[in-house]
Amino acid sequence: MSTDVLFLGLDGAEPDLIRHWAGQGELPVMGQLLDNWWSADLATPPGFGDGVFWATLYTGCNAGRHGHYFPWQFDQRNYAINSFPYDTHFRRDPFWMYASKMGRRVGIIDMYTAPLVQGMNGIQVMDWMIHDRTGDPRSWPESAIGALHDYYMADPLEGNSETKGRSEPEWVAFHQQMLDRLEAKTRALVDTVGGNTWDLFAGNWCDAHDGGHQSWHWHDPASPAHDPEFLARHGDPLLAIYRALDAGVGRVIDAAGARQVFLVAGLGMGIQTTCNPVS
Repeated sequence: MSTDVLFLGLDGAEPDLIRHWAGQGELPVMGQLLDNWWSADLATPPGFGDGVFWATLYTGCNAGRHGHYFPWQFDQRNYAINSFPYDTHFRRDPFWMYASKMGRRVGIIDMYTAPLVQGMNGIQVMDWMIHDRTGDPRSWPESAIGALHDYYMADPLEGNSETKGRSEPEWVAFHQQMLDRLEAKTRALVDTVGGNTWDLFAGNWCDAHDGGHQSWHWHDPASPAHDPEFLARHGDPLLAIYRALDAGVGRVIDAAGARQVFLVAGLGMGIQTTCNPVS
């Protein structure tokens, strides 16, 4: 079993944290990649969010061409604000669709805000364990999502981690749910990529995104909601997530045996002080 091209995404991961912790030896896999591979910074224009970042990446064109700006968009025909139907309203196909049309065998798991491609030569899973689901968990073929739920798990957070005001025991339980979910995603990616032959395989983890929204204030002393006593009791939750992601990336790369590997971390994360001081 082998993979020609492996594409891995770390949705919401903060590149500065990756570089910092990799330099300290906390993320040995990513540290080795940074030391031995070519790397570059990605930038998103102000006012555009993660949906534009990923859609632009996998369509290869800007938002003016692929048509996705935000989950709710202005309709210039009637001046209404409508939700964006991800599976039908992209004006450009993702790169894996072109590979499939050329007869290549393709596997895609949880690429963020992507359309589900019907009839693809391979498998695609959407909104299984993802930050802010765009719809119900679904797949091509339709049976794939049920198999993932049965063999690994359904998302214990049901695609939404944005609960506010958790007590300390509730937060500890939530953090463990994220780590359990991350491990289930890693096992699914390892088993799927390692158990088949792929021309192109792409997978994504969302845990740095969810963890960043819910736990940045524990990590960052500059946050108004930072609690050093909580941090002393439980450790840095973001470091635990990034360590698990680092190990997961290494396991998937080893299982794939790919000739070419792309790892993308973005859009990034930081302190929010204008609206919600604990995000």
